[in-house]
Amino acid sequence: MSDTAKFESAQALFCAIADKVGKSSIDKVLNIQIYKTFENFLISNKKVVSDSMNHIDVDVSYKDIEQFLIKQNSWYISSVLIAKKLLKDLSKEVDPDFKDIIKPGFQRNYLRGDKSVVQKITELYNIANKNTNYNQKVMKMSGFGDINKWSPADIYYAKEKTSKTIQTHLTEANKDKSYSFDKLNLFISKLIGSGDLLPLSLKKAKNSVVLKKVNFDMDVRAQLIDGVIKKGSNKVIGGLWHSSNQSNGWKAFKKFPDKGLKRKSLFNTKYGEPINQAELDKQPSASMFIRVSNDVSRSSPMGFIQMRHDRSTNSWKVDFSYNTGGGRAGSTTSDKTFAELLSFVDPKVGSEFQSAYKQGNDKFKLKVKELKKYREDINKLNKQQKENPTKYGKTLFPGKSPTAFDNMRGEFSSLLVTNKVDTILQNWFNENSKVSGDKPNKVDMFIRILYRYVTSRSETSAKFVIAK
Repeated sequence: MSDTAKFESAQALFCAIADKVGKSSIDKVLNIQIYKTFENFLISNKKVVSDSMNHIDVDVSYKDIEQFLIKQNSWYISSVLIAKKLLKDLSKEVDPDFKDIIKPGFQRNYLRGDKSVVQKITELYNIANKNTNYNQKVMKMSGFGDINKWSPADIYYAKEKTSKTIQTHLTEANKDKSYSFDKLNLFISKLIGSGDLLPLSLKKAKNSVVLKKVNFDMDVRAQLIDGVIKKGSNKVIGGLWHSSNQSNGWKAFKKFPDKGLKRKSLFNTKYGEPINQAELDKQPSASMFIRVSNDVSRSSPMGFIQMRHDRSTNSWKVDFSYNTGGGRAGSTTSDKTFAELLSFVDPKVGSEFQSAYKQGNDKFKLKVKELKKYREDINKLNKQQKENPTKYGKTLFPGKSPTAFDNMRGEFSSLLVTNKVDTILQNWFNENSKVSGDKPNKVDMFIRILYRYVTSRSETSAKFVIAK
């Protein structure tokens, strides 16, 4: 079970605890100055924890939550900080209909992966996502490749009656052949507006917590992504633009030397490794970056797009990350989705990328299969050597990561995939990043499209709240 599942379940528990004690007692009960660890907290609050467990429905056991919080004290602190912030400020910063949670006593259930709410919302999403005609019309795509791009909610607050409301809507949706995201998003919006449901996306909190509403105000989203011209002004405010400082872009990966001192001589000279870390460090990054500014001046980057071939999963991974404070804002691991997003701006380069990636990744997978076979053969040969059990592979593969296996796999990834597709992308970037005043170019447009998708801010994404 992942730490993510444990943290999200722990957060649901502490939100329930905050709900139970209410605003009048929350600073006394959820006090990390008095209870510096979860073990300290349990000594005085076993009853409130036990009662609160009855108002959460998560797919992680209490034992796992407890052990996780004892071992990972920073997540205990984060859970406390977020729970307190939500109880005190949810009604002021999100919607006044959540005001009832400040009273002592349980006002909501706190859910992760439950069948009554989360699973049914997933079923509604699946119905809407199959409406290809609507999705093509609005998104120019057949649908989302990942439910988190529609709504990245990690846990939900829900009133008792909400499960019945959702079930009724699901029954109607199953009969509606034209059911689409416009209907689903309106339904979710009404539940949030009445205080019956809160989709909550979680980020680790260290000191203070900020609540951020996403997709609540279309004007805010427009200024953030596309930029707007305020009344009485000719200047574009906001928007996402490729930064003028791109640090020379991406550089191709060069093959490790086949022979000589820079490559270890092994039983099979077809495979080897850089002889030391210094030699390995000479190789450029396997990632391509696009630095992003949030001002038409294209000055100091506020974040960056990182594109790379993930050799451990044979996937194309693309992240959008903030330089400071926000961390990773979203990602996609689908080459097909990436190509579709790129094709919004330039169908030709989208098709070229997809073709080059598929060909390269297919060759890469065959090479890795061959490399794994070689590793097995080396192990078998070594087992036969009673006097010298490491004769054929003393330095190859064993040891802490990255091993020679990791290095060789990385070399295949760079030569067969990255060098091919990143050349296409870098050339396209160079040809389409010319600046003309405040008019967005193709690279700017691609940044905005990608950002919308990976951060769940597309036209068909739902409302949700981030606590970070």
